[in-house]
Amino acid sequence: MTPRAQPPGPTPIMVPTHVDLPFATLPEITLILDALGDARFVGGVVRDAILGRARGDIDLATPLHPEDVIGRLRDAGIKVVPTGLGHGTVTAISGGMVVEVTTLRRDVATDGRHATVAFTTDWLEDAARRDFTMNAIYADRDGLLYDPMRGWRDLMAKRVRFIGEPRARIGEDYLRILRFFRFSAWYGGGGVDEAGLAACSDAQAGLDYLSAERVRAELLKLLAAPDPMPGLYAMEKTGILQRLVPGPHRIDSLGALILAEHILDQADPIRRLGVLAGPASLLGEKLRLSNAETDRIHGFQALPSVQGLDESALRRLIQTHGHVAVIDRILMDRPTRWRDLISRLNGWEKPVFPLKGQDALNLGLKGRAVGLALRMVEEQWIASDFSLGRDVLLGLLDKVARDVAWS
Repeated sequence: MTPRAQPPGPTPIMVPTHVDLPFATLPEITLILDALGDARFVGGVVRDAILGRARGDIDLATPLHPEDVIGRLRDAGIKVVPTGLGHGTVTAISGGMVVEVTTLRRDVATDGRHATVAFTTDWLEDAARRDFTMNAIYADRDGLLYDPMRGWRDLMAKRVRFIGEPRARIGEDYLRILRFFRFSAWYGGGGVDEAGLAACSDAQAGLDYLSAERVRAELLKLLAAPDPMPGLYAMEKTGILQRLVPGPHRIDSLGALILAEHILDQADPIRRLGVLAGPASLLGEKLRLSNAETDRIHGFQALPSVQGLDESALRRLIQTHGHVAVIDRILMDRPTRWRDLISRLNGWEKPVFPLKGQDALNLGLKGRAVGLALRMVEEQWIASDFSLGRDVLLGLLDKVARDVAWS
């Protein structure tokens, strides 16, 4: 891309001429652009287009007032959801495509968690209130760029840099501490900006004011990065990691897991979180994980090491603990020929236990004794590597039934 000079203004800089935005010509998007008239793509969709990465969410910025935005979109037959009118944001839904449209704004007051904003028609004011320079790159529908904060240069240099004074930006929203580490993992090229890191370290007490849900979301996005290790080491060095998640922290173990995941192309932030820290119960409470996420982490944390276990033993573990927990544990421990084991176990279907509750009822068992007897027989069936047939199992159940009834 050939640089060109920005027209005279407060911060004239050199920017590339344009970026290719193939999505901008989609009929669903052109309908929105035509309705608004004056709008530019901004943030991640521009940043990732410059880098040639897959497109994520589409965000538009416009000097139009939110009520004007709503009216124009509805007049064009576009569905509008007022998702954040207080901050000037509406969601446009066009032919199944979802686009967030936000009016240009400036911060009037901030408290580290929330901001009071005023709408503006000044693109530079809007850019100045954003967090990182690479998030303040705008592009019109033709791909022409407006880059008042030198974000393109930082993006190309793999440098995640706060706009203006880092401490001031963080004081406006303490979540920016976590966003700094997350963006460094995704766009920092293995490094962390020292000025930003120092500011994050100094302001880390502000993290205590954030909701667990916001912390959880950012932490999982960080852990989903191809290589979150430099950011995690920096977080540990500053004490931020200890503030966020219960220890002990196993960053080196996580690094080994990530290498294994790369081989299989199976990055998983929940598995990474469970390897990094724990136990599951404390992680679930601290980060407000869902029950399914907490159970997932507990599942592989509770399993003993699978080092030295053969495929038959691993199949028996799968029968009682499930595929996910056992595969997670194999990736943690990486026993001999672990890739072959995972490949074969992924293709193995758990056999169905041949006996049912009715079989126990037919033998006169009732209530809790039914489940207890079936579990005792099922354990013997699993121990036989699932080789015992129904007739043999019925005989075992009859014997167990007599013992249970006697007891």
